[in-house]
Amino acid sequence: MDKELLGKKTKVNPDEIKNKNDNDAKKDHCLYNEWNKKYKCYKYCKLPICKNKKNLSYCGNHLPLGEEGPNGIMVKCEICKQNIGSNILANHLKKCQKNNDKKYKEINNENIITPRLWIKKEIKLGDIDEKMIKNISEKIDIMYSKINPIIIKRILLNEEMLNKFSEDELNGKKNKNLKQEISIYCNSLKENIFNSHNEENNLIVELGCGSGGLSKTFQICNNNENNFSFLLIDRMKYRSKNRYDNLIKSKIIKGSLERKVIDIKDLSIDNYYNSYNNFCFISKHLCGEACEISLNKIINIFNEHKNDNFNKKFNIIIATCCHYLLNNETFCNFKLFQDYDFSEDEFNMMTRISSWSTLKDENDKNFTLGKKIKTLLDYGRCKYLENNGFKEVKLIEYIGLDITKENVILIAKY
Repeated sequence: MDKELLGKKTKVNPDEIKNKNDNDAKKDHCLYNEWNKKYKCYKYCKLPICKNKKNLSYCGNHLPLGEEGPNGIMVKCEICKQNIGSNILANHLKKCQKNNDKKYKEINNENIITPRLWIKKEIKLGDIDEKMIKNISEKIDIMYSKINPIIIKRILLNEEMLNKFSEDELNGKKNKNLKQEISIYCNSLKENIFNSHNEENNLIVELGCGSGGLSKTFQICNNNENNFSFLLIDRMKYRSKNRYDNLIKSKIIKGSLERKVIDIKDLSIDNYYNSYNNFCFISKHLCGEACEISLNKIINIFNEHKNDNFNKKFNIIIATCCHYLLNNETFCNFKLFQDYDFSEDEFNMMTRISSWSTLKDENDKNFTLGKKIKTLLDYGRCKYLENNGFKEVKLIEYIGLDITKENVILIAKY
């Protein structure tokens, strides 16, 4: 069998394939073998053999390079690396290039808005030498001991809220997400985030909302006890959105739901400002730089309206994550770390090291270091909000590490 036409996981000798059977081995079917993810084994291609000069037993998709088939001589597509007939290559390239543009469209720092889009760091953990790690670790220990950041441990999963969901939801594949969302909502109640009077409307703005799962849980838990309306923001479209959007709408009595496919940096509440008394910005999880852009946008919105006979409430409830994506240019409070003698390079390496906070072994010293770094970064965000007028800013460990290692929410009120 020609190795040129084989995939990476394809075995060269068909006799060695474990799932080989007599029907697959018949010569009226393509003998190309590929890995089947569903059955977790190698299987033959089911397409019929095509006509080709060398009478090889392969379909038109799996002929080797240089072999002439029904669609011309087989060549390799430069974009997807698939073997394709020269006669249909031009049409294939149009579709392939379009898909490639969607998938790999270059994104600059200004456009990193949602948790699903970011630029990967060039710094790799393996490239940071032990001396640098030791130096960063010592500075973190000094900074942590002097600041002594307070994280409130408050996991709220009371029976009343849990009973609003079915057993399938609480025990299904997404039960961990649901428990996080319930605890975030219950912590919001504990902090008196929402106006409890029906005449005082609450606009829930979910940033980087995805399919809207967090808003869905908020509405089910709330059950119209407070007057909720929802504004869902994400720069991407989701096929699964209709399920949650329609569920929220079906449970709304006085409020409304609107979804906008925009960047967070383009968000405006001008059309909603006179209709609502309480603006609550929520998200789970808001990765790395997307959190910084969101905080800056909320502060800008607040500053735009605070002189207009300001009698509104602005609240923030954000579960932070993916701190390793931050750098000295995008982090909102790099000055705090400069005050503790961190250089730009040290800060960027430090944020990369923060990914150790997701290690399974919670007793590992690397896990402890990563957790301290994440806590200090979130503390820096809290101080940034305080410096821009927000009060009662706090960090809350809202769920156990067995559910998620990214278990801290930032709550701020004005």
